[in-house]
Amino acid sequence: MRLTCLAMLLSAAALTLEDAVAADPSRTGGILELRVVDSCGGPIRVSWVDPSRGEPARVWWVDSFRDEKGREMKGVFRGDTAREIPYGTYRMRVLSVAFLPYESSIAIRQKVTTHLIGLTFAGIENSPPSFDIRGRFAAPPAPGAWCKLSGIYTGNAYFDTVKPDGRFLFPFVPVASYVLLCQHNSDVLTLRRVEMCHGEIEEIVVPAPEAKLPR
Repeated sequence: MRLTCLAMLLSAAALTLEDAVAADPSRTGGILELRVVDSCGGPIRVSWVDPSRGEPARVWWVDSFRDEKGREMKGVFRGDTAREIPYGTYRMRVLSVAFLPYESSIAIRQKVTTHLIGLTFAGIENSPPSFDIRGRFAAPPAPGAWCKLSGIYTGNAYFDTVKPDGRFLFPFVPVASYVLLCQHNSDVLTLRRVEMCHGEIEEIVVPAPEAKLPR
């Protein structure tokens, strides 16, 4: 008798869940909005009108969007938006006619998810325009200091140790917006934004720290 009652309760719960899902599909899926920018934060449209042909041409597109079981679901996208995506984790690849390929893992856990994609300009023969970023400390820090350069809109990251003369170097870095962080142990020596969006920039100079007044 108890087993029969339990089975009836489970059956009723299942029907209730099915009714709720039918009434509100968002319970099982969400919306994914892609915001695509270049490495300096400038927006990139899905397409543009080719003046020579007068027809729209794709700038970028979702080449692959696979769920955790490897099933291809790129067909759910309409431009930069996909709707009714089942909750879960997906692997996405974006291709472009002018930018390098982009890959990322995306978790859909809520009704609306916005994902920022930073594309790097491919340049000539897939060689992005790149320059050295040099820096120096006006007062060299203690041995063991290091610096990290991180892309704001891209996943690029570069490291260097600070030399005894206070200099550091990031060679052949693609044009982009970056954040520079230098530390010694847990002490932050400098944290600043570095814009290299229009070509080579001047040497970064980290000023000497202000002397602390005795108490």
